[in-house]
Order: sequence, then structure tokens, then C-alpha cells
Amino acid sequence: MNVNGLFAFLNGLTANNDKLWFDANRDTYQQHRKEFILFVDRFIQEASAIDERLVGLNPSKCIFRINRDIRFSANKNPYKTNFGMNLNIAGSKEEFLGYYLHLEPGKSFFAMGAYMPPSSRLAAIRQEIDYSQQEFLGIVESSTISTTFGQMGGSVLSSAPRGYAKDHPLIAYLKHKDFILEKQLSDKELNSAGLLENLVNLVAVGKPFMDFLLRASAS
Repeated sequence: MNVNGLFAFLNGLTANNDKLWFDANRDTYQQHRKEFILFVDRFIQEASAIDERLVGLNPSKCIFRINRDIRFSANKNPYKTNFGMNLNIAGSKEEFLGYYLHLEPGKSFFAMGAYMPPSSRLAAIRQEIDYSQQEFLGIVESSTISTTFGQMGGSVLSSAPRGYAKDHPLIAYLKHKDFILEKQLSDKELNSAGLLENLVNLVAVGKPFMDFLLRASAS
């Protein structure tokens, strides 16, 4: 994948976010889209050896459209200024639990976890954290995960969720509405020959976290 070329295109799109410019550069976009699909396909194949739930995902259906939905947005720019990969292993189109890659000049990152799970799944995850406190802490506060990803991210409630005391020993985690591990990616890292291997390694590091969330959300 030609990341430098992709970012040159995205920088141009950021400066000229209109149909006239995009139509004039549509062939360039299509070439970068094809390269990105091939990269996602390779990622799925290699990461499937670590997380078998990725087997069979169609790479063409795992990337985002470049067009923005502007119907309910104050921002009327018609195009996104990033490329994105979304590998959903939750088994449901209504929720996301899986792996995400965001490519944007100076703002790229790789993430995994549960994003905006529906209330029933959210309750199940919180319950599993409560029931398996030491196991969960052993995962999210392990040296491998904390060194690689830092603290777990995601949106958080301002107060304790219903049914949990505000002084619960894991209240900081139970207040989460999303459960996300995220790794920022520099433009230099993205242009490395080892990019694919590095991303697959992130899957390996975060696999215990994903296993916990999937077990919890299925209970």
C-alpha cells in the first residue's frame, strides 16, 4: 500500500472537499481504494491465524465509503478525509465488536474492542467485569497491554452505573460505555515495510481483551 500517495490524495481532498476536485481525481482515488482492499485482505488472512473469528470476512465490505452522510450534519463536506477498515466479529450489524484501522495524515490509529454496545450487551460486559475482577485486571493492566496501548479508552459515565456502588473497586472500568484499546500510528510507522506485521502483532497483544469482551457479551 502506497501510504505516501494515499496521504497526498487525502491532503488534496482536505483542501478541496468538493465534487469537482474529486471527479478530477477519481482515478487516483480508485487506485488507492484497490490497494487498501488488498492490504485489508492480507491483514485478515494473517490476523486470522490469531483470531479465527476473522476468517471469511470480505475485505471489500470491511472498508468505509468515502462519501459522507451529510443529511443531519452541520458539516456539509461531501467526502471523508480518511480511509477506514472495520472488522466486526460481533456477528451483528447493529453493534461493533472488533478491529478498526483509521488512516489519516497525522491522525492514524489502530483500535479494538466494543464500541457503543447495546444496553443488554453493555450490562453483560459490566457483569462479567464484576464477576471476574482479577481476570479482567490481569488483562487490561498487564504490562504487555498497558505498554502497547496504555489505559483502556472509550466514553465514560459521569457517575456509577445503576446497580453498582460508587466505591466499587473497579468502578473506573464499570463506568465505561465503550471498551477500547487504541494505538496511535505515526506517518513514519505507516510507511514502514513492517506495517502489516506490526498490526498483526497488535491483534496478538490484544487477543485476551477481545476474548474477554466476546465471552462477556455472549453471556
